[in-house]
Amino acid sequence: MKTPEEWYAYGTKNLPLGFFYIASGIVYESFYIPVLTVMLQKEFFQHSSYKIMFVMGVIDAITLIEICFFNGYDTIIGDVFCTAPTRVYLVSLVSTFLCIGWAIKYSQFNTTAVSLSQRLINIQAFMISMEIAGTGVMCIYFQNFYVPDFLYVVSHILWQMSHGKSHNSI
Repeated sequence: MKTPEEWYAYGTKNLPLGFFYIASGIVYESFYIPVLTVMLQKEFFQHSSYKIMFVMGVIDAITLIEICFFNGYDTIIGDVFCTAPTRVYLVSLVSTFLCIGWAIKYSQFNTTAVSLSQRLINIQAFMISMEIAGTGVMCIYFQNFYVPDFLYVVSHILWQMSHGKSHNSI
């Protein structure tokens, strides 16, 4: 079993990359806050589609805190999972269960009469899920096979972008 000092020696500090993760999180969150505020206005929030988009936006905004700010901090100081396992585990649980909760809530909608707009929303939700699942598959692949280091960075940026971009553009 390694000591905490050995785990800190195992990690690699990367100040520019960590600041990039945090800066991208600030940019993404600065777009989410006004959009979510507008969706809460009575004229929009009375429609089910805006309620669904609002919930998705809140989940994405919370998840961005983990994948931009916490991971940026970890990258700056060179943390690995074993240097702060409880924090990493708890923060990951929150974002994972938010996504699972959203999927369960979304699956409970009545699908007997499906309009064209509902079908388009379902297609959009599927495409967004595939973006997120794709980055997850990349992460699993990286843990089992050798890949160049820059692909880890590319994968992490794609993961951030899958949560940080506007889902209303499809």
